[in-house]
Amino acid sequence: MKLYKEDLTGRAFGDLIVLSFIRRKELNIRKQTTPLWLCKCVCGNTREVVDAKLKNGTTVSCKPCGIKRIGVFNSGSDTGLDIKVSSERLHRIWIAMKQRCSNQNTVGYKNYGGKGVIVCTEWSNSYKSFREWALECGYSETLTIDRKDFTGNYEPSNCRWVTLEDNNKESFERHYSAKTGIFSKESYEKVRVTNKTKLGCKFNMYLNGQFISKWECLIDCAEYICNVKGLKTKPLQIKKNISACLHNKRASCHGYTFKLGGSK
Repeated sequence: MKLYKEDLTGRAFGDLIVLSFIRRKELNIRKQTTPLWLCKCVCGNTREVVDAKLKNGTTVSCKPCGIKRIGVFNSGSDTGLDIKVSSERLHRIWIAMKQRCSNQNTVGYKNYGGKGVIVCTEWSNSYKSFREWALECGYSETLTIDRKDFTGNYEPSNCRWVTLEDNNKESFERHYSAKTGIFSKESYEKVRVTNKTKLGCKFNMYLNGQFISKWECLIDCAEYICNVKGLKTKPLQIKKNISACLHNKRASCHGYTFKLGGSK
């Protein structure tokens, strides 16, 4: 068996330089393995890192440098934080934002850093600054960061917090209009059926051509079918089948047919 698909020796990932391949590391009880690499940080410390964490930007330094970068702040200090920020969702958003703009190995880099999008110096160098802006501008656990001008950079004047649904809608509109010059609401609804459990729009359920009920949540409808039919199938699988029906990729699901739209 080949020890690794790609030789990372000599490549840089953040503050880490890959020195050499160590071995294949066992990941789980199924004995799946992945390459493990010996890396050297700019501070001189060495660290063993698995292949995937280097490529997706999860690990970009040794542990001491990582702690210095994100900070572990004490209550009553100048920073005013009393939690380990690395566990915050907001900190993960900050890391992901920087990685997709600067790490060529990150999924999505071609749509951000590859198109010249950067993170402003104020945010890039300080999680504290980014966090303060986020909390002042209405951040919550249900929102995601969005750029007002999608060709602009990540900076205070160009960013806001929106729901994932609104973010997906804007992304689709930009992609679709850039490709065809036309926006189709019907096409957008079909994309949303694929990506979201909660549609935000209604769809109808029929049995033998007769209208049964109206829904807007795939998983709720799937659970209803499981209960009515007494199925042992997991609702998640039924949900996928309903989605396929709404895409016209499947004729029916356990005798039921489906159609997007609020009317019968």
